[in-house]
Amino acid sequence: MDALNDTVMVVRRVQAARIISRRYRLLRDPFRRYNAEQFRCRYRLSKRAVRRLIALLADQLGSRGRGNMPVPVAHKVLLALRYFATGTFLRCCGDMINVHESTVCRVVHRVARAIAALHPNYIAMANEDEQRDISTAFYVHAGIPGVIGIVDCTHIPVVIHGAVRDPSYTNRRGYSSINTQMVCDNNMRIRNVVARWPGSVHDSRIFSSSHLKAQFEEGVYGGVLLGDRGYPLRRFLITPVRRPATHAEAQFNESHKKTCCCIERTFGVLKSRFSRLSFGLRTTPLRASNIIVACAVLHNLAIDWDEPRFPQPIGLALEDFNTFAGPDTADLAGSAFRQAIIANHFS
Repeated sequence: MDALNDTVMVVRRVQAARIISRRYRLLRDPFRRYNAEQFRCRYRLSKRAVRRLIALLADQLGSRGRGNMPVPVAHKVLLALRYFATGTFLRCCGDMINVHESTVCRVVHRVARAIAALHPNYIAMANEDEQRDISTAFYVHAGIPGVIGIVDCTHIPVVIHGAVRDPSYTNRRGYSSINTQMVCDNNMRIRNVVARWPGSVHDSRIFSSSHLKAQFEEGVYGGVLLGDRGYPLRRFLITPVRRPATHAEAQFNESHKKTCCCIERTFGVLKSRFSRLSFGLRTTPLRASNIIVACAVLHNLAIDWDEPRFPQPIGLALEDFNTFAGPDTADLAGSAFRQAIIANHFS
């Protein structure tokens, strides 16, 4: 009997030691461990912003009642931000707070889903008052009237689990990617994002299949978008003149290019803050899409919270795909509207 009691006591002590050890391994608090600049470099947001994000996601990321020691919400958010902010592996992210790689994988994708689910609140086209301000800012900058956004696509490199051999994800540069369409305003705020198309799909097809195009055709928005020559000319989508024949058309193209640089800068700021979008995502298409949208939401939150931008490292940006022109199609209303702009503002 004494031997049995001794065995029971030993087992209880081992179990208690494991619980205590697990508690302690979660107490490596990055908020205390790093100063303000060190913290921002590692998580791409300030301590103040991360605390606000934790409070914003507390209900969605709270414990579901599984297990006796769930990962705290703060650590879940920090793990995901660390993954988004770097090109490192899940295992390296887990080493920061001593959790297993599989746990990091589950946490990252749960946080990505929770943040991406917020996109209706933080990624939306401008209302009428905002449209006037945006249009005025773009007109002052480049002289093209009525512009309420710039549309373009960027390729996010991916290694799709279960679809590595799928040729549809291979883009014209020869690597696998998700072709992601975004619309930005003059403040580099993302106003629309579509992140579900394989890399081989052309920009014009993504826009033609988008809900945004249908809204413009229905007259929901009064202004126009600017797009590069990968898009067809429409009354609500103004592209540059393919073969300018006059000085006015050349001036229009120059102003168009100057304005469209805003979306390229937006891509650069987004990818420099969340380097995982440049180094590549190793996951399923759905999870990759959630991560892309989540990073877009965080980008807008950083603007709302006055977070400083990160300088874009040399060589980080992907190749420019704008050299691949789309179909040379234009409707009569689009051609007439563009010619009216050129005649009234650039002649």
